[in-house]
Amino acid sequence: MTQFKIAFMILALALTQSCGRDGQDAPFNDSVAEPIDLTNAVIKAKATFEILTSDATDLPEARLISVTQPVKVTADPNVQFTIDNSTFKPPTITNAILNFGNLKVSNLIDNALSVCGISGTDRCTNAAIRIYTTGVAGPGLWNDAGGYGAPMKAKLKKALPIGLDVAGAVVMQTLAIPVTKNVIRLTDFKPNPNYNFTFDFSNAGAGNYSTTIVVEYLLVP
Repeated sequence: MTQFKIAFMILALALTQSCGRDGQDAPFNDSVAEPIDLTNAVIKAKATFEILTSDATDLPEARLISVTQPVKVTADPNVQFTIDNSTFKPPTITNAILNFGNLKVSNLIDNALSVCGISGTDRCTNAAIRIYTTGVAGPGLWNDAGGYGAPMKAKLKKALPIGLDVAGAVVMQTLAIPVTKNVIRLTDFKPNPNYNFTFDFSNAGAGNYSTTIVVEYLLVP
């Protein structure tokens, strides 16, 4: 049996804008994703999680290795985005729908909300968290030799199929930013961004599987 090797890398886009002092607004209402146009959205922070298997003659046993937790990214002195992967635990692989556990946003604070528009200084109106896969030819945990994947879903309140690249991204949560709100915090996202991941290995044959999960926090014009 072979093992999953899982490496974690955090990337952030450097931003230099900041906003004024936070008002005393109450937390936003339920922020499960509503339809939203992400055209010209600004990526404030991005976390990528690479999953791969080495050569296998049967379905491999999986375990989590070489992980430092929590993983924290600072895009600038005013933006923090922390992913807790302590409950992301790949199981032993069988021909079934498998629960890989959760990726949780455990810290989020952003007081640089005027980074939208052509000038990059307009106030943004919405925030969003989206998920997609990348780095392979198809969505899910992909078998390159066989040309097929183990479909992947992420769930907050409802399990949603995760697609490939930005074109296949699924927006997990959104929130409208009131004009009096100068700081976005984790508590503004309701419920807490804690996403469960499953892969459908029901029709998966022996071989190598890989993908990269991307979790992004964005601001939207």
